[in-house]
Amino acid sequence: MQASGRTEWRRYSPAAAAAAALLLAGLLITSQMSGDRLWVAKRFSGPDMDRLKLHPHGSMAAFGVQDVHAASEWSTLGTAAGPAAGKAAAAALAPAPAVSGLAGLTGKLLGSPKAVNDTLPAAVSEIVNGTELVLTKPLGQAKGVVLLFHGCQHSALDWGYASPTCPLCLGLPEEMRVVRTAVRMDYAAVAFSSADRQSRCWDAQALDRSVDIPAVKEAWAVVAAREGWEKLPKYALGVSSGASMVLFLAMRMQLDGIVPQIMSAPPQMLEQKPLDPLSGKSWSYPPTYFMHMELDQVNAERVTADIGVLKSKQSAWVTEKVFKARPVSAEFFSERIDKVDAAMGAATVTAMKGAGLLNATGFLMQDPRQTVAQWQKALKTVPGLKAIDSLQPEKSAVSEELNLAWARHEIISDSVDEVLEWLDARRRDGSAKLLPAVKPRKERRLLWLSDLMLRRWLD
Repeated sequence: MQASGRTEWRRYSPAAAAAAALLLAGLLITSQMSGDRLWVAKRFSGPDMDRLKLHPHGSMAAFGVQDVHAASEWSTLGTAAGPAAGKAAAAALAPAPAVSGLAGLTGKLLGSPKAVNDTLPAAVSEIVNGTELVLTKPLGQAKGVVLLFHGCQHSALDWGYASPTCPLCLGLPEEMRVVRTAVRMDYAAVAFSSADRQSRCWDAQALDRSVDIPAVKEAWAVVAAREGWEKLPKYALGVSSGASMVLFLAMRMQLDGIVPQIMSAPPQMLEQKPLDPLSGKSWSYPPTYFMHMELDQVNAERVTADIGVLKSKQSAWVTEKVFKARPVSAEFFSERIDKVDAAMGAATVTAMKGAGLLNATGFLMQDPRQTVAQWQKALKTVPGLKAIDSLQPEKSAVSEELNLAWARHEIISDSVDEVLEWLDARRRDGSAKLLPAVKPRKERRLLWLSDLMLRRWLD
């Protein structure tokens, strides 16, 4: 029978065999695409699809932005291995509370700020060698230090609650969640103010002509010697202009890790090796964890370029995480802003809905930076809110959280504990115990096909 089978096969010409092979390949591809359609239809139907359709940010593709390995986010699930693998991945990577996607949006990861406020040591503001800083120590012995750098129009005073030791401190909510996380993990938090008190931006790109880089180094040397922190690990987290500051500071000050948020640097400027021009000492560029937001696609592209340079030119550990828009709810306000309780949070949401600022699923309809007058007018009607919040952009807790919900350009406090653990693991042994190292980048896009979405992976 076997010999006969071989004889029968030889009757067909090579052309016929090739045609049969092509037909079989076409059937397999069609089957795969059908399977993908079924999986996508199931995965993105129901509440998830409804939320996406009603989201004001535009096309569905906005939800397929870069996210290298935020394993808890549903938008990074792939079907490269077929629908069965996609379903298994969906089950394995189901969203957990306090992720940066559409689930767990109330910040459960850090717990309620109100629950731990009493245990947060008072911040201390001081001027050291002409540089303003705000220092918060952990309750016990510090195991490391987190240096904090604000964005334009801000200062070190955002990173502490008002107290006799920091009478002018503003204590904005996202900044305080960062400080609280650091202190809870036994890090001291040291926030710096830029030298320019008009724009309040950082001057760092000029490197050896920078005003801020030597000022920060000198102020830190004084504080480190005074507190006995010279040999402790030190990480730097910067926001917007402060992100640019930490990217360039790492070129002139030896750091154990940096966290640039919502800003990148010209990639060609990250190619030179870190060096102290006075001593001639050089070192490796520190591990870098970029944190940015889904709507700023220009910055996302620049982050991609920076990652490429830091990996290829500096051989640095580098990763990123993208944070997505989130709906505004009573819990969103009450769990993130001190002095806002559930009732006030609910009244705030009701006022915003009444003013047409939220859609049916609670997402902001427009960028809150472009609708200041509208939301200010609406929120002035909320009982008690004006007494605890100025409602002024760059100074208001509510304003900051609205910017966070919109997800274009705002400080991010979520996942800071995960970030610090990742940096600390890189510092200790360079292993990949906590998160996988960044692999060659893959672009993920969501495409429409027959009113369904198919995932296409482009190497």
